[in-house]
Amino acid sequence: MRLLLIFPSCVGSVRSPFHPVQGPGIGKKPPLGLLYIASHVRAHSGRQAEVLDLDARPMSDAQLRDLLRRMAPDVVGVTAWTELWYPVVRLMGLIKETLPGAHVVLGGPHVGIYPAQTLATPGVDSIVLGDGEQPTLSLLDHLESGAPPGPGLYLRRDDPSEFAFYVEKDLDRLPIPDRTLLPLGDYSSVLAKGSSVSTMITSRGCPFHCTYCKLNFQKTVYHGAPRVVEEMAAVSALGVRELEIYDDTFTMSAERLRAICEELAARRLPLSWSVRDRVNNVSRESLRLMRRAGCDRIHLGIESGSPKVLEAVRKRITLEQARQAVALAKEEGFRVLTYFMFGLPGEGPDEARSTLELALELDSDYAEFNVCIPYPGTAMYRDGLANGVIPRDFWLDYATSPSPDFVIPHFYEERLSARQLQDLSAQALRKFYFRPRVLAREALSCVSPAQFLRKARMGVSLLRQFLFKGEHA
Repeated sequence: MRLLLIFPSCVGSVRSPFHPVQGPGIGKKPPLGLLYIASHVRAHSGRQAEVLDLDARPMSDAQLRDLLRRMAPDVVGVTAWTELWYPVVRLMGLIKETLPGAHVVLGGPHVGIYPAQTLATPGVDSIVLGDGEQPTLSLLDHLESGAPPGPGLYLRRDDPSEFAFYVEKDLDRLPIPDRTLLPLGDYSSVLAKGSSVSTMITSRGCPFHCTYCKLNFQKTVYHGAPRVVEEMAAVSALGVRELEIYDDTFTMSAERLRAICEELAARRLPLSWSVRDRVNNVSRESLRLMRRAGCDRIHLGIESGSPKVLEAVRKRITLEQARQAVALAKEEGFRVLTYFMFGLPGEGPDEARSTLELALELDSDYAEFNVCIPYPGTAMYRDGLANGVIPRDFWLDYATSPSPDFVIPHFYEERLSARQLQDLSAQALRKFYFRPRVLAREALSCVSPAQFLRKARMGVSLLRQFLFKGEHA
């Protein structure tokens, strides 16, 4: 059986009235989940499995139909995010029109939140809940030989009351995702020094329970240290020189971190890498280990400058931990990116002002200021519906009846209106990035014309964002 896995186009996806920073200068990331699944199918069954990223390489309907006819897959798997639900539904219609006999299976975050609604959608033959590698292999076996469906795989006839997530407990049994299944040159990052960039995930799940996040449905599982180093060496062998690690909890195990870093330092791979971390997990020892191993950038989620708001969203950090983490990282030679959000529970004008003041005080190299979107499947969204801050279940409406370019109608507007939140995010971007010394620092830090061009495009996008005066829909 031939398997084709597709990441959908973003055309027609959900829009925010705040016009987040976007454009060619920002970069795109490869769909690692699909690469994991395709590599697993190839390694354990010998079947043909291909990956198509319509976000990185858009196609017209005619081009896609022609490609589908030429590839003639027996099974087509599509990643479904809630923000991309309309493009996914439209894509399924095109697949069924072109290849009526193809089996269409959906996986991804949207499916986990709305399994019954997804399975009832025209064009869907089956869904995968949770980690997709083994359920996808089970689907191919079922269709080819009649073997019973395995855990996490549900066919259209199945009872929704029996849905349960499949969690891969031994990540090391999965093969290293074959990044050559997609053109390496399609992926980049505005923060990268060069053009050869890839991404990596060394763990799944998160042990924390922030109310705005939907990634804490499973216990955290990790690749072992030898497997992490093996994959980083494989990435380096492809000619990639910069790697972004997207784990929420990369440094949680001090023993694993030490083993990874000591082996990388011994190998001296020509590879620089970055990590995400929690401010209460940062120590001088861990920073020095990572720095010697080639890590040169750290991303820290701080979210708010108000202790009251941090407590309300169950962030479980303090402002002093944030100050100490950023200071230590800068002292140890890291480039630092900090994340902040407006529109969190308990936030009013004073709390929002504290967030901006903290961002300017920390003076990290980069900062992101977003208006928090209350996503389905989060405690924040459930609480907002329960207390009336969010007046209706608009995500369920969209999941049931998707429409193109759907504009998010409600945020967590407890004490600040949508327009105020928009103004706050624009003001924060302007005050943080358009300081003369920051502009000069970024210009001087460029090591190539390509990097300067990427940053210039980013600057234009930022400028457009804080000058934009859209209306809340």
